[in-house]
Amino acid sequence: MVSGSLVFALHLVFALHLVFALHLVFALHLVFALHLVFALRLSFVLLLFLFLFLSLPLPPLLS
Repeated sequence: MVSGSLVFALHLVFALHLVFALHLVFALHLVFALHLVFALRLSFVLLLFLFLFLSLPLPPLLS
């Protein structure tokens, strides 16, 4: 009976560790993906703004 409960306890601990590890990996991947999307979107907006700013005609004072 002791060995059965010990096996059950070890199985429970292993299962909880596995679920926690998978949850942690998934959460880190999600945070990294959202950060990457946000950074790419921000750099795209900055590049678009820079392109539009450079494509504007110069004022008469600067030309």
